[in-house]
Amino acid sequence: MTTLEQQIENFDYSSLFTTEYKERIAKEVEVENKEKEQKKYAEQMNKYSMEIKDYTTLKVCKRCQGTGEIKSYRHIANGVCFACGGYGKV
Repeated sequence: MTTLEQQIENFDYSSLFTTEYKERIAKEVEVENKEKEQKKYAEQMNKYSMEIKDYTTLKVCKRCQGTGEIKSYRHIANGVCFACGGYGKV
């Protein structure tokens, strides 16, 4: 390798950029990362909010009559009612 090739290989290209440019790029990356985090958080919250039910308006489960379990099916999942998930209301 020649001296010029070594100099080119070892040259610190980041020194070409001004401090303002580096700060602007850092802020853009930070904003982009925050937006990604917020989007991920919103997706998770949306997923969980769909799973949450308003239990004040639920009706008594017809399969288990509100007990949350069916005694004759204790050999399957300890008799937990699959219709209401063991809550007794749907």
